[in-house]
Amino acid sequence: TVFFIFLMSKTKYGKSVYAVGSNEKTARLTGINVERVKVSVFAITGLLVGIASFMQACKMSNVTPASSAVSYEMYAIAAVVLGGVNMAGGRGKILGVFFGALSYATVDAIIASTKLSPDIRNAFQGLVLIVVILIQTAGPVIKEKLAGLRKLLAKK
Repeated sequence: TVFFIFLMSKTKYGKSVYAVGSNEKTARLTGINVERVKVSVFAITGLLVGIASFMQACKMSNVTPASSAVSYEMYAIAAVVLGGVNMAGGRGKILGVFFGALSYATVDAIIASTKLSPDIRNAFQGLVLIVVILIQTAGPVIKEKLAGLRKLLAKK
């Protein structure tokens, strides 16, 4: 996490990744090789997934490719969304994703401590994710409308 925080905030490469994620066309017009940045990001992601998969396989005594790590993509999306990353791109910080992952792991541990069926637990986790996404997308709109209402009331 510390390495990637440094990489994204203090290097030209990190700024290029944010630029490509925010607006591909603008990044291309500013001279960034968009294809190279995208390929490198996917390569780094693949390397990290490979390392995580190896660690998971070492942790478990029996690994079945068809059923290991089922629905982990939901954990990844939830960590990113809870961390404050804009799903439209261009905004977000690595430290936020780290704390988003910790938050979601805490919520998951609380849900797992209940004796609910796995289907109900998955539904509740999905509900938490939907609520966070709604807050993330509707929050700025509501904030803008409230600011306009305050200005209107201040004029009276």
